[in-house]
Amino acid sequence: MIKDLFAGRKKKAKKKSGSTLKYVVSTVLLVASILLCLIVTIQTLVSGYTTFFGYSVFRVVTGSMERTIPIGSVLLCKHTGIEDIKVEDIVCFKSRESSHYGSIVTHRVVSVQEGANGEIYLETRGDSNNSSDPYFVQDENLIGRVVWYSGKEGVFTK
Repeated sequence: MIKDLFAGRKKKAKKKSGSTLKYVVSTVLLVASILLCLIVTIQTLVSGYTTFFGYSVFRVVTGSMERTIPIGSVLLCKHTGIEDIKVEDIVCFKSRESSHYGSIVTHRVVSVQEGANGEIYLETRGDSNNSSDPYFVQDENLIGRVVWYSGKEGVFTK
């Protein structure tokens, strides 16, 4: 009988430590989730988009790249220095056009030019557009190069 009494206490102690572990794990996950939400919110408020480990995710909302990237596609953009961008790369950048200043644009690089002081300028155009964008992309408004995008069915295409 005394043995049975002590055996019951051991079982209760094990249940309590398992419950404590679940509580600690749940608390850590909750705090991590809250921190992640804060980071995403602050980055979005400051820059208009969120970057993790040098990558940003965007959704295509217009048809300017429709021949290659359909409306509704999701794309992954890797932060890339302007000196590493080449003709035919697809890049994401903040628009300087007054009608949608600061919006994120995804277009193809059609030429790379160098200014008198060594600055690099990217001429861009949407694959469905007949003319190039009315402004050059410079280092300060370049986000990076597209490294992956989903297709019409949402499968990996690149």
